[in-house]
Amino acid sequence: MIRQNPELIGFNVTIPYKQSVLAYCTHVSPEVVAIGASNCISIKRLHGEKHELTAYNTDYFGWMESLKTWYFPSKNKALVLGSGGSSKAIQYALNTLHIPFEVAGRTLPLNYTNINLQTFDLIINCTPAGMLNQTLKELHLPYQQIDTSMHFYDLVYNPSETAMMAHFKAAGAQVKNGLEMLHLQADKSWEIFQSI
Repeated sequence: MIRQNPELIGFNVTIPYKQSVLAYCTHVSPEVVAIGASNCISIKRLHGEKHELTAYNTDYFGWMESLKTWYFPSKNKALVLGSGGSSKAIQYALNTLHIPFEVAGRTLPLNYTNINLQTFDLIINCTPAGMLNQTLKELHLPYQQIDTSMHFYDLVYNPSETAMMAHFKAAGAQVKNGLEMLHLQADKSWEIFQSI
């Protein structure tokens, strides 16, 4: 791809390749070292057909920026749903923001069936559940525990309202999808590409 497109200065990476792409990179940025996943790769052209790939992560930046005017901590505890590459970026962002959190996953001690949602005021879906064309439309959470103090952030943006968002919205919680995050991380990626 890189040799066939000599004008290409970078590209974005999505699930499920955010971790496996690191094997092809020459350099990784500090946030990628911490997160262990990348969604943004810059290309530095060397002599001839040689090049260097540098891995960045702009997901965490986009998510933090999109959170600023929407979520103001009260219980100040977050729940991260999923443990893949996107989840790792969100965990890094939560650490940066000094928001304590727990992670739930299918194979983790805290899984989707033994969660007490009322322990958290910010819940972030980092799984592909609910994404257009995904077989799994929602996680099997204890939706009856939702209350109006909760904020549910779904990284999925297509469709604009997922089944999980609908559950939280119907119970009076605040909901947000990942479209703004997508735009903000893309702007950050473009800024990286232009700096090469």
